[in-house]
Amino acid sequence: MIQLEQVAKLKVSAASGCVIVNDAVHVVADDDVSLHVYGLDGSGRGSLRLLPDEMPSDEKDRKKRKPDFEALTALPGGRLLSIGSGSTPARERAIEVSAWGPGWGERTRIIDAGPLFTRLRSEFSELNIEGCAVHDGALWLAQRGNGAKRENGLIRLKLDASMLLSRSSVVGISRITLGELDGVPLSITDLSAGPGGVLHFSAAAEDTDDPYLDGECMGSVIGAFEFVDGQARVAWTRKLDQVVKIEGLAWHRDDQFFLVADADDPTVQAPLFRARLKK
Repeated sequence: MIQLEQVAKLKVSAASGCVIVNDAVHVVADDDVSLHVYGLDGSGRGSLRLLPDEMPSDEKDRKKRKPDFEALTALPGGRLLSIGSGSTPARERAIEVSAWGPGWGERTRIIDAGPLFTRLRSEFSELNIEGCAVHDGALWLAQRGNGAKRENGLIRLKLDASMLLSRSSVVGISRITLGELDGVPLSITDLSAGPGGVLHFSAAAEDTDDPYLDGECMGSVIGAFEFVDGQARVAWTRKLDQVVKIEGLAWHRDDQFFLVADADDPTVQAPLFRARLKK
């Protein structure tokens, strides 16, 4: 079992994706339109508005209109990429932006990922992209199988700036079997490239069969993939010691990584955790 150490409470509630660049934790929230930056101690370093959209205060209206930024990763050259889940037409945008530092946000670019999501819907009946990472010269997306058909998957895309998130960038798709935690099916919530060329993932056991609706969370796990004949499969998983819905995973260095959780309650600040993977 992996022990979580809470570092801080963040200024967002529905934290959903995180990545570490230059010793800063970059976080997106699935009901927000900004990118938030924190030190490794959880101290705020600023934020950047990614979209001009104004989010309504009413919880139901906000859920309908939110861009649902669930995934965040660092691209070669120090830029960041955040991707919507694609679970509704309003959630098919991605944002490419410069990382925290000089020129912060100068070249923010909105990407229409609709053609890619249309392609992926031919593979997954309940599309719900919740993780992304750069690994082994490719961009990987995680399909979260928290719908009725439990379609967890790992999607490999070409890492090419000229065709980033295009329909033709799909290289391969692996179906992933995760099993259950305390009788509730696990579904992938994020990806992160760790040391030694290993692609890690987080997964949550959320008691729902609808990717649009939240359910009670029974806990989360961290795991790693291995690749056999071009197909990904789970090499191992380890349960986390706290019952939280982990939605963001970011490797820092060696065996240390950071995580963010979503309480599915807009009045609860998202926790930032630190943990170590003991051998």
